[in-house]
Amino acid sequence: MAEPRLTAMAVLRRLAARRTALAMTAALTCAAAFFAVRAAVAWEVSLPQAARQDLRALPDAAIVALDASPVSAHCDDAAGALPAQLKAAADPRDFTVNTMLTSDSLSVAALPGQRTDSFVKVYCAPSVRAHAALDAGHWPDAAAPGAPIPVAAPSSSLAALKLHVGSRLTLPDAATHARVSLLIVGAFHRLQNPAGYWTWDQTDTSGVQIVGPYTLYDSWVADPSAFASAALHVDSSTLLVLPRSAAGSSAGLTGLTAQATSLTTLLSTHSAPYYAVSGALAPDLSALDASVTTARAQLLAAGLLLGAVTAAGLFAACGLLAGIGAGQNALRRARGAGRPHVLAAHAAELLVLCAAAIAAVPLGFATAQTTTPAGWFAAGAVAALAVTVLCIRVLRPELPAEVAVAQGRQASLAYGLRLGADVVLAVLAALALWQAAGAPLTGHGPSGLLGTDLIVAAAPALAVAAGAGLAGRLVAAGARLAERGAARARTFFATFAFWQLGRTSLGYLLPVVVTVAAVAGATFAVAQDASWRRSTRDQAAYRSGAQVVVTTAWGRSGGQADAISHAHGVLASTPVARIPETQGESLLALDTSAAAETVLLRPDLARNQATDLWRLLDPGPRPGLEIPGRPSGLALGTRLSAGAGTALGPMAVTATVQDAAGLVYQVRLGRLEADGQAHTLVGALARDGTPDYPLRLLRFDVEFTAPAARPATVALTVLSLAAQPATPGPAAGFASGAALSAWKASSSWGGGMPCPPPDSSPGSPPGTSPPEENAAAQVIGTRAAAGGGWTMDFSTGAGLDFDPAGPCTAIDGGVALNAATSEAPLPMLVTAAYLHSTGRSVGATVSISADGAVIPARIAAAVDAFPTLPATGAGGAVVNLPALAARVVAQGDTLWPPTEWWLRTVDAAAPTGLPVGDSTATAAAMARSLARDPLSGIAPRVLTFGAADLIVLAALSLAAGLAATGRRQAGHERILAALGARRGQRTAIRVLRNTAIVLPAALVGWGLGLLVARRLVPVFVLDPAGTAPLPPALFTTRPGWSALAVAVLLAIGVATAVEPPRGGPRRRGRRPA
Repeated sequence: MAEPRLTAMAVLRRLAARRTALAMTAALTCAAAFFAVRAAVAWEVSLPQAARQDLRALPDAAIVALDASPVSAHCDDAAGALPAQLKAAADPRDFTVNTMLTSDSLSVAALPGQRTDSFVKVYCAPSVRAHAALDAGHWPDAAAPGAPIPVAAPSSSLAALKLHVGSRLTLPDAATHARVSLLIVGAFHRLQNPAGYWTWDQTDTSGVQIVGPYTLYDSWVADPSAFASAALHVDSSTLLVLPRSAAGSSAGLTGLTAQATSLTTLLSTHSAPYYAVSGALAPDLSALDASVTTARAQLLAAGLLLGAVTAAGLFAACGLLAGIGAGQNALRRARGAGRPHVLAAHAAELLVLCAAAIAAVPLGFATAQTTTPAGWFAAGAVAALAVTVLCIRVLRPELPAEVAVAQGRQASLAYGLRLGADVVLAVLAALALWQAAGAPLTGHGPSGLLGTDLIVAAAPALAVAAGAGLAGRLVAAGARLAERGAARARTFFATFAFWQLGRTSLGYLLPVVVTVAAVAGATFAVAQDASWRRSTRDQAAYRSGAQVVVTTAWGRSGGQADAISHAHGVLASTPVARIPETQGESLLALDTSAAAETVLLRPDLARNQATDLWRLLDPGPRPGLEIPGRPSGLALGTRLSAGAGTALGPMAVTATVQDAAGLVYQVRLGRLEADGQAHTLVGALARDGTPDYPLRLLRFDVEFTAPAARPATVALTVLSLAAQPATPGPAAGFASGAALSAWKASSSWGGGMPCPPPDSSPGSPPGTSPPEENAAAQVIGTRAAAGGGWTMDFSTGAGLDFDPAGPCTAIDGGVALNAATSEAPLPMLVTAAYLHSTGRSVGATVSISADGAVIPARIAAAVDAFPTLPATGAGGAVVNLPALAARVVAQGDTLWPPTEWWLRTVDAAAPTGLPVGDSTATAAAMARSLARDPLSGIAPRVLTFGAADLIVLAALSLAAGLAATGRRQAGHERILAALGARRGQRTAIRVLRNTAIVLPAALVGWGLGLLVARRLVPVFVLDPAGTAPLPPALFTTRPGWSALAVAVLLAIGVATAVEPPRGGPRRRGRRPA
């Protein structure tokens, strides 16, 4: 029998009758399409854009080829600057080539406040105008005949030199000694577009760089004509090779990496001209390729998880929508209607779902702030999925009993559970979890796709689906419990509520399963995002070591430490000395008394012994004498006596002082005559700055020139020690010479091959061999002196150094008094990698070397990893800096001043007022940089949208399922009304029933998500390079967010229960239809 033609009004009435289920299904389809559009945008647009941004931000993503002997004074930006045999390796579609000329160093020592060895260079680079921005003035042009050369200078360089636009100056060429007249016409600052452009200029962005005794200021730029006319002498030529956009490359990242490697090799082996090649373009491109692969893998895993749950939600919603017209479809089939006629009756619903999916496209593009054709395809795929599912559910034949009695009970899913579909999913999930335990997310293999292990990527989706399927079996168990509750209930209404739950449990099965899966998926997504964000903070802390890291332009001695340790905003500080060891391990020395407040050591890396860790590294009281107060000088009362008739020159006296942070430096006290008279020698403790008080006196050194003929016996007496105050006034004595009674005396001798003494017998035959050895200086002993002094008797030694090519030379000798230090091995903290590489264990004794001194050390404790130290290979060790420095001093050496400081500051911000040339880096800024990394942040952003999308999906599925259940139980409402149940009582029954459905499902989903996240977070949280982060990621979640999701779903259940179901008791006075 033919189906009668439906009029537009009839279609509208049919849609109005199904408006609730249709609206929920359409909203769910729209939400699914929205997520699909965002995922498509992330894959097709965001990933390539992020790759470009990362490539442009890499500071050394370039190849720099320096020619130190250029034959041409021409600079341009053409690829023709490359030698002919190298042009083929640099595809102009993939690389740009720039040429720079650099002048000789120009001395700026004559400028006010400059050191003797201070220089600046001028370069020619037409491309600089595209990579810098003017702050004042204009770019230089050709100089007029006889006029100064126009130059533009970095603003930081001008500030450091106290110059400005308009300054005229004449600087000498350090190589040719010619005088060069310059006129500063512009000031600019660097642009990071890309950052690799400035790889060729090694000067720091602060404008000044100190290398040993030399001070180098950021280079200035001149017009090419200044080099072509020889007004500026060319010192070197540089080829700069930069990659074009990685996403737009003809070869892709892999091809770019191969080309960069080939070009680097060719430039390195080129002989005419010879290039000194630097830069890290090939490694950077390789790392970027790995980062892109990691981002794709994480995005694929997120898409699989959220897509699977979304598909289940669509299946549930479409099934509920189809269930509303199941009776009419059965009647049509009974009348002989074919499948086309059945589908035609639902054409309006299909069109509504398609329109909902298409409507999500503009919304997705608007939130992503970009468009891509892939977004339309993604929305079309969601629309096709919804249409397909609805068609399948509409065309599936229903038994009369199913239509009349169990309509909407999701019998198909129950049948699937009876067949063990959930068990199959559980087996697949177990296999995926097992694979994830031994394989990384990224990698190639039998299941690899785009560098991703598909089995590992699908592990979250399979685990959530399997858990939700197994949770579906709890519905049957809950039904049995409800039946028992009905049997034990004391009131009719409670019995009726339990009976509803027990007898119609299959009606709730699919909404419950979808709710469990959605909440579990959202919990996993939130946990992964939270764990990733915490990992970025942990990585930043590990890479930096402290809240703020200061790198000094040169090693700060103890007399200059206060400028850093007491800078504005500094709460705690420690200098950090990095000392390479012979076996490749890294030795880190820091002030362990301040380490607890400064070092960012995660407790689990310290094996939860961080509280006792620094105590174990404390070697005990510091050696030496404390100099009280904040003195500006040290006064030494002393006397030097020699035997009668002994001719000795003045001896230089030096004190070695250690500051509060453990840094040591020498204080020159002056020269002492051997006249037997008491003298007071005074040395400045704060010559170059302000020391970090309190100070300790560690050592006295006396240096002299040994007599040529015979040794002299000398007595050095220390009478008193006093602190010279910073304000005018007498020195305040703090110790007598007797305070040095426990100090150790030692001698040093600079003699080499001995030379015949000058009073040799004139009759000695030519070629007489020199004496076998000179008489070296040596300590005779120490003793108490009158008046509380302390005397050291020593022999100066005698002799001359023999030199076959010239006259004999005098020999320098010395004696010293050194504060007694502990003989026990120095406590040392080591990493697990150190123990593994050396085969040692805690308690073992080893030897460490530091600036020429060999010191015994004992492994006092071990940690899994320590900030800034390698976690693999040879590993590293940590010792107490003050104790190490004191023991180095005890062996006659001095620990080289460190150039690194770790600080804890107010608000973890960089302090102000640091010395010129010092640079700072903060852990907070590094964490923000990692969190904002374009590639690393793509998957978390998608997960954030996906988690919200899943909760919306669960809410819509749950509302649709509960609404359908309410329609099926409309007859129950009439029975309750007929039995005298008031409206409030009927509402309470519905609320109780829905709460019993929603709350367990949401809580089970929350727990399932936590379990899956705890197992898989270490696999899915990776660093930007696509490897396991260091330190390892820790599982972190946001309970508040999950609790909010549970509350939202519970509110949906309650709201659905409060509104009476359609078809329930009718109002009085209205005639039944």
